[in-house]
Amino acid sequence: MKSRLTKAVVQEAAPRERPYLIMDTEIPGFGLRVECSGKKTYLVRYRLNGKRTQVRIGDTSVLTPALARDKAKKMLVRIGTGEDPHHRPPAELTVHGLCQRYRAVCDEYYRDSVGGPTSTMHSIRRALRTAQEKYKGLPAAEFSPKNLTDIRDGWIEEGLTRKTINAYMAVLKNMFRWAAEQEIVPANVHHSL
Repeated sequence: MKSRLTKAVVQEAAPRERPYLIMDTEIPGFGLRVECSGKKTYLVRYRLNGKRTQVRIGDTSVLTPALARDKAKKMLVRIGTGEDPHHRPPAELTVHGLCQRYRAVCDEYYRDSVGGPTSTMHSIRRALRTAQEKYKGLPAAEFSPKNLTDIRDGWIEEGLTRKTINAYMAVLKNMFRWAAEQEIVPANVHHSL
């Protein structure tokens, strides 16, 4: 069955003996599934890499047809670029999380002959602590030259020497270079710093 999915069409869709679909006439792939129980769910049907599948957008008790239509359009754009809606990316890594990862790597690497931390670790810890505090919730992939400049300006206001500030700046740049090499953040983040 095909019809433009409006509020009236969704409300009038009655349950039947078997589940059925009402596909939208305006947006190809966007539809409404009506269960035998009367539950109604918006969905998007699509073909990706030769495989036909569908993904649930949401329940009609939560989404209006207009909101579901907007979500379907956005989803179809992503599908058109090859993104699979069934593939959930890992939670976005924040600057805080990246600093923790990098510190763990440095804690292992910067060890003296007896296994204690080297003097370099003081600079690393100090630089990472500032970034963690200032940009705790910022996604690491969104860290920008402006963020780095703001951190530097804070160190200048604290009265740190140019040599110390340059050492701390190098730590942060090295962290993003390492993260790009590990494919944790996009390479353009490191290159922009």
